[in-house]
Amino acid sequence: MRDLHFTIIKSNQSMTMAKISSKKTDDLPDLRDLFVTHLKAMLDIEEQLTKALPKMAEAATDKELKMAFTDHLEETETHVERIKSIFASLDEKPDTVECGAVRGLVKDAEWFIKKIKVGTVRDAALIAAANDVEHYEIATYSTAIEWATELGYDDVRESLEMTLSEEENAADIVMSLGRNRLNEEALGDDENTESAESDDDSGE
Repeated sequence: MRDLHFTIIKSNQSMTMAKISSKKTDDLPDLRDLFVTHLKAMLDIEEQLTKALPKMAEAATDKELKMAFTDHLEETETHVERIKSIFASLDEKPDTVECGAVRGLVKDAEWFIKKIKVGTVRDAALIAAANDVEHYEIATYSTAIEWATELGYDDVRESLEMTLSEEENAADIVMSLGRNRLNEEALGDDENTESAESDDDSGE
């Protein structure tokens, strides 16, 4: 059995990829300031995904994949509120810092939706796009948990760990759909398309 292969972006340096305008960049004199800025990038990530996931659910043709995206949208909306609660507990404003990396990954998903017409192939592409985003989020939350631990923010760490567990579960769900069924179905459709094109060519 062959699978469709997609490049999976796994970043262990999520904060370095946050796009911060020079006009908005302030000095970050200590770990707490860095942590707060990291949270602002995380809030931007989650808010971007609340916009992207409905589009991905609508574009998916497989019912289980649609449900996975819809269910994770509800989780993501909860993640937004959790981060805002963390800001409140730290007596900080829930501002955002634009995360260019995730915005780029979202654009990749939008490109798949626009360009791929075969439903099963588009589903496989959407799984790859979702996996890219989830692994980025996993790296981002892992960093935040380490810093919260260092800072002694135990309640914040527990909240972040809850979200990390949900992100890992979401990644497992969509990847399982690909491994167990959808990648193979996409491969079959791709081979059928190539066969049909070959028949058309031979008939000319």
